Order: sequence, then structure tokens, then C-alpha cells
Amino acid sequence: MRLSLTSSLKKKTVRIGFIHNAFPLVSETFISKEMTGLTQLGLDLEIYSLFRPGDHNRDRSFKEPRPIFYLLDTLRIFHIVKAHLFFLFLFPLRYAATAIFVLRQHDGDVRFFSLLRSCGSGREISKEQRQDIRLHFLLAAPLALQMHRDRITFINSHFADAAASFAMLCARLLDLDYAVTAHAYDIFTQQSQLQTKLNHAKFILTCTHYNREILKQIVQPSDEKKCFVFYHGIDSNRFTRSRHPENSTFRILSVGRLVEKKGFHILIQACAKLRELEKNFYCQIVGDGPLLVSLQELIRNLKLEGSVHLIGSVQPDQIYSYYEQADIFVLPCVVEKDGNQDGIPNVIAEAMAMELPVITTNISGIPELMVENQTGFMTPQRDSEALALAMRKLLESRELCSTFGRNGRERVLQVFDSQKCLSDLSAFYRNQLCNPE
Repeated sequence: MRLSLTSSLKKKTVRIGFIHNAFPLVSETFISKEMTGLTQLGLDLEIYSLFRPGDHNRDRSFKEPRPIFYLLDTLRIFHIVKAHLFFLFLFPLRYAATAIFVLRQHDGDVRFFSLLRSCGSGREISKEQRQDIRLHFLLAAPLALQMHRDRITFINSHFADAAASFAMLCARLLDLDYAVTAHAYDIFTQQSQLQTKLNHAKFILTCTHYNREILKQIVQPSDEKKCFVFYHGIDSNRFTRSRHPENSTFRILSVGRLVEKKGFHILIQACAKLRELEKNFYCQIVGDGPLLVSLQELIRNLKLEGSVHLIGSVQPDQIYSYYEQADIFVLPCVVEKDGNQDGIPNVIAEAMAMELPVITTNISGIPELMVENQTGFMTPQRDSEALALAMRKLLESRELCSTFGRNGRERVLQVFDSQKCLSDLSAFYRNQLCNPE
């Protein structure tokens, strides 16, 4: 008889500690939903976050199954010293081996005492300093001590950056295995000790097959088999269209953080070309981010104030109404100069589930979900002319919009439904941790 997930986990007394950089974030609701879903499926987990997100960036829809442990909220010199002494005296060989490992891995030129002075003075530390594995070791001991108290038996980081470094070091101090869940920027841009963090992990999870091929190029050949793909998925029941709008003005919607890789500047340029074709439209861009001012300036320079509007950040429970009022969804993703790019933006799946035809680009993992000329169009990246022509095709054919919309929802139900994705992921954890080979 097959054991249920709950009974299987209890039998092996498995408790997973998930380490996040900052949690929960409104820009990473897919992770919040994964934590909630795995808990509901019986996974015994604790959530650890290095930073506490600010009120503006916090995903207020997330309901904590247990209190989240925020490392930097409780960190004092006394706690750091106490944690290091705990491991030094109770597990001296393990502690010494971890310290030696850290010294061997250090590959930067940051002076450690200068780093300590920066931390102690409260000054903001540089990006290079934040990636220093010696700093991670200094702060990992208090986190590992908390995990020891929580009886954690396995560690999983979300993102392969600092969170994975903490997972690797805590696992060494606690003599546990760990896994890394890699997403996008953390594998496409340069990260300190990335290969080491991946090579030492028990397994590596990621959200697209495209990502998996990148990861296979980073890890040792013998470790390629430990890279696995699990789509995040979206709640297709929640994202269900109740009505189709009858807009007199064609409504274009885009959603995402205002950063270069989303391609909002290309969308705005395409809107200017669409206006030159004397098309009547209204474009809403929902999201906030560092490019807000430059995008506002671009809209003014192109005299699009009456056609393109930056809505700002909204909470997850508010985004539904924007999808329902839209006619099409556009997200012209690009690859940034440093290689940073999206995997499969969840907003594309949400729009498809809402029966919106989608126009995006053919980069990264997007073609794993989108089907050209069936669920929408994929244009070359950074090509505002091609994007404008694609939008024009949909603007001129409501029938084509309806066909693409229906096909899009069917596609999401086939490969990107969160219930199936979470069920597959929980089964994977059960097989890996409760029934090890």
C-alpha cells in the first residue's frame, strides 16, 4: 500500500528548512504559493529568511503556517559568538572542517576586518562584500543553531546566490544534506562560488528545461543527473475569466517588476509605432521598480501620456481585475547585458489562464509554455517594430484573440497547473528524502 505524503514524512521524521534571501516578496509570489502548497500537502517545513522585506515589497497575501525566522532581525554580536562557540565545543572537527572549507573557497580581495567594520558600523555593504563567503560563515552559525533547535533534517535554498551559500554552510555545520532551487538571475549572472554550491548539493531544482541545460554546463559531468525541472505553475481555478470585456478602446496589459529584462521600454516604443498606424488602444503596465522614472520619461518623450499608463505595484489579490479588463497581454522580455533574463514569467501563464492572447519573446524557457500562432505570438527580443505589428494583428481580429485565448488556457491546464506541479514536487521530496537510494 502506498503511504500518504504525511505518514511517509512522519515515519522518517523529515523536516525541511527553506532558506530565502527575503520572504515573502510581492515580486516572488510563486515561492509563497509553493511554500503554502507544500505545507498543505503535508510537508513538514520551517521558513528562514535572511532579510525581512519592507512593507511595500511584502506579499501580504501569504499566510504564515509558522512564524518565519528572520536572521538579521535577531542578530547581535552575542548571538554570533554564542553560535560559533556552540559548534566549536560540541562539534569541533565539523566546525574546523567548515572553517577550512570557507578559507579555501574565498576567492575575492575584500579585507575581512574592513568587512567586519562595515557591518558593525551599520553602513551599507557593497555587492562584493555581500557575496563574501567569510561573511556568510560568520552569520551562518546563528542560523544553523536555530535549525538545530528546530530539528531540521534537510535544507533547501531558494535561489543559488547568498541563500545557497548559507544552505551549504549550515548543512556542513549540521552534517546534513542540502538542495538548491535555482530560478533565473542567480544562474544567468555571475555568482560567487556558484559551481561549488551546486556541486555539493544533493540535488538541484529549477523551473525550466532551458535552465536545466545551463545548470548542466556549470556542474561537474557526474552531477548532471541531479538536476530536475519542476514548473511553478499557477492556480488555474483562481485565474478563470468570468466575462469577456467589450472594450471600445483596445486594452493592452503588461505586468512585472520595472527592470530591463521585462522589456517595458520596448513595449512603450511599440505603442508609439502602433499610434503611428492610427490604432486606438490603451496600455496599462502594472508593477514598480528601479526603471520607473526612466519609463515615465520615455512615455513623455513619445507623447504617450494619454495611451500608456504606469499603474504601480499591486498586491496579488488585486491583479485579477486587470487581467479581466484586458484584451491582450504583452511582455517583451529581453536578455540583459550581464546575461540576466527571466525563466518563464508566471504572469504569462496567468494571462493565458485568463484566456488572454499573449505576445512575448522567444527567449529562455518561454517557448516551453507558449506555442507560436496558437496561444499568441513570440517576436524577436528588442524588436519594437515586430512587436507593434503583432499587436496590430490582434487589435484587428477579435476572433483571433478569442482563439488564442482558448488555446492558451488549455495549454496552461496541460503543463502549468499549480495543483499538478505541487503534487509532482511534493512526491519528489518524498522519494528523495523518505526513500533514499
